[in-house]
Amino acid sequence: MFLNPGNDLTIDLDDSPLHHVCFTQARASQRGSQILVPSHWNGNLRAYGELIPGTVVALPGGGSSADVAVPLDPSLEALVLPGFETNNVIKRGVSYARIRPVIRQLVQRARFVQIQHVSSFGFLAGLFAIALNKPFYLDMGGTLRDPPGVKVPRSLPSRLARIWYRRAEARLARHARLLIATSAHLHETFPPTSAGKAVITHSMVEKKCIHRRDNACAGDPIKLFVATRMIHSKGIQHLIQAVKQLLAESYNVQLQVAGVGDYLDTLKRLTTESGMDSHIEFLGGIPGGGEQLWAYYRSADIAVLPSMGHYEGTPRMIIEAWAAGAPVVSTRVGGIPISVKHGEEALLVTPGSAPELVQAIKEVYKNSELRTRLVSNAYQRVETMTYEGRLPLIRQAFREYLPGLLPED
Repeated sequence: MFLNPGNDLTIDLDDSPLHHVCFTQARASQRGSQILVPSHWNGNLRAYGELIPGTVVALPGGGSSADVAVPLDPSLEALVLPGFETNNVIKRGVSYARIRPVIRQLVQRARFVQIQHVSSFGFLAGLFAIALNKPFYLDMGGTLRDPPGVKVPRSLPSRLARIWYRRAEARLARHARLLIATSAHLHETFPPTSAGKAVITHSMVEKKCIHRRDNACAGDPIKLFVATRMIHSKGIQHLIQAVKQLLAESYNVQLQVAGVGDYLDTLKRLTTESGMDSHIEFLGGIPGGGEQLWAYYRSADIAVLPSMGHYEGTPRMIIEAWAAGAPVVSTRVGGIPISVKHGEEALLVTPGSAPELVQAIKEVYKNSELRTRLVSNAYQRVETMTYEGRLPLIRQAFREYLPGLLPED
């Protein structure tokens, strides 16, 4: 169902109360009568639509055609709020000022409020929920607080904005009924709170997607694969350097890179300048959970995630690689070393180090005993992280901390 408030920002809904409203930062676009959202958001939201039929999802409009987008799950009702098509800071600020009455109205009519954190919509909705004494909970994909010892360079406007957001985040933590986080790392870096806590991975992997194989690194060339956003902090530039070094050492390597983002053109230029166009293929955006993406994972010899971002929890790419039987090389950053066992489920290296990536890739390729152990343990782990396994964990958290949210209660 497509509910569009229109340019005058009046909501075309009847006056009946709303049981469960979710506020998210995932941008939406429209194709005919379908609402499209980024595939990873759809996989996360789908669980709530299945557990709580009639869930209304408030989405900022302006999803780009370059987004890896899929139709929003039919169990959800979409309220697409206009005015966020621009990246101009001033214009978007005006849009947020104009949208405040709509968000307040939605919160006022809702019985339960969910905030997909980190989200500017969520901050506004959470503050209104506190003022109106509405029960709300956070589904956390990140936090605005940097881990101890981490210094991230930011512009002055960004630093000032984060001061406000961190204070708002602390208020949300004090008043929330429940915090659902993708990893224990997020709970540790979030502001102090007495709210209930649950670690539940945002997994898009269904049981039927788990593909068992034992043919990784059995042929030539060595096929490397990465699927992530094309931004500087994902560290793809270091993986390109690692491929160059492997080629210099006479390893026949092919790298396939899936994803879109502002840094993509820079990575393509770096590849061309390094003379590696015949060894590195940029695939563009591929919808998550689809057969096309799974085919790349299942044909990969090694999945490599060279992220430098301290915001990482348990990256979706690692879970998908585990399900596809691809041994994983990743970085020791954010929540990854907490959620992934080095030497047992993946090899972890220092972020930003191309030489360590090279060494880890060679070790996985040449050591069949290590490779078998990584894949076998990964299969055992991913069995506990499926979509089907996620539903009862969410249901249990709701029954314990948010009685009355589930229809059957």
